[in-house]
Amino acid sequence: MMSDDEREEYPEETIGEVHVSDEVLIDIACTALTKVDGIVIPSKKNLKRLKKDIKLEREEEGIAFKVEVKIFYGQKVREVARAIQKRIMEEVYTYTGENVTHVDVYVRDIVSEKEEEEEKKEEEE
Repeated sequence: MMSDDEREEYPEETIGEVHVSDEVLIDIACTALTKVDGIVIPSKKNLKRLKKDIKLEREEEGIAFKVEVKIFYGQKVREVARAIQKRIMEEVYTYTGENVTHVDVYVRDIVSEKEEEEEKKEEEE
């Protein structure tokens, strides 16, 4: 068996293509969302709900995301939205090399932390 140093370099075009599924891209975007402060994240067992709020569209220039979120009262909406855009764009590119053309953020609701705690308790019951 050859070591990494002994292997020949193969041009990318001769070894095949890599395709990343929409589901994987949405998973990466979902994980990126969980790293942004100020947004409401469902409990870990309900992350499917968060994934449903992420849509993507493949365009000639790259991938476009549409993300719906709830944020906590007192957060600056534009700052949170920009943090979401930046995090998704960076993580998708870092992990896949795919170009993200834009991320549209729709703030669906603003909730207090108390309201969110009560909602999580109801979900657990």
